[in-house]
Amino acid sequence: MAEYSKAQLTEMIVGKLRRNFGRDVEDAGPNHIFKACALVLRDIMSAHQMETGNRVWEDQQRQVHYLSMEFLMGRSLEKNAYNLGLLDTLKETLEDLGYSASDLFEKEPDAGLGNGGLGRLAACYLDSMTTLEIPATGYTICYELGIFKQKIVDGRQVEQADNWLGLGDAWLIPKMDETEEGRFGGRGDCNSIMGNYSVTDKGGMKIESVASTRAFCPDQAQEDRFIKELDRIDSYRIDGDLLMLMRDGELLMVMQAQPSAE
Repeated sequence: MAEYSKAQLTEMIVGKLRRNFGRDVEDAGPNHIFKACALVLRDIMSAHQMETGNRVWEDQQRQVHYLSMEFLMGRSLEKNAYNLGLLDTLKETLEDLGYSASDLFEKEPDAGLGNGGLGRLAACYLDSMTTLEIPATGYTICYELGIFKQKIVDGRQVEQADNWLGLGDAWLIPKMDETEEGRFGGRGDCNSIMGNYSVTDKGGMKIESVASTRAFCPDQAQEDRFIKELDRIDSYRIDGDLLMLMRDGELLMVMQAQPSAE
């Protein structure tokens, strides 16, 4: 397993902040730092996964494919850093960047992928197979909402949705190989905007070849900024008549469907 120094982790985290969120450490908040750390660890784990997959294929090893309705994996940032042998280095890196590692670990919600013993047992099986170096993959439903939370209001039980994907989606990798492609067009401040898009059934989105007419606009900077943000989009969510466009889980813009003119 590759080792990373504190200087290397710092460089990788700062790089993620700048490329994915357009921020330096001084301008970043705890959510940005958390997601930058998660993306760094995700990149490292993806490299390990590819190496393992290639080795298993070359050696023609048997693999375990574990299907379960739920997996209760728990918080991932601290656990993944520990499993990669990077926990102490990550803690020191975060402290040098001015953040409490323990506070950042506690900030992560539990992945809402189950609600009981079945999910915890399934997660333990995966952990055990990993410890024994048995090639294994777990499959489940990526639930949009976790198990609901309960409150007592005026003597009555009230359910609240557990929107765990706010920070938890930093660990998800959009599958861009199952895509639907199309074209879009619209009107900006004073120019027509058009381009190509591709979406996946898992919420991935990519926008390309964005172009616009070049009429002079009183607020040209705002229109240019809007077009620039379109290039950053990598995922989407739909909530009623709202289309939420995101980059690595960070909300970039919200669009609302309008009734068609009769």
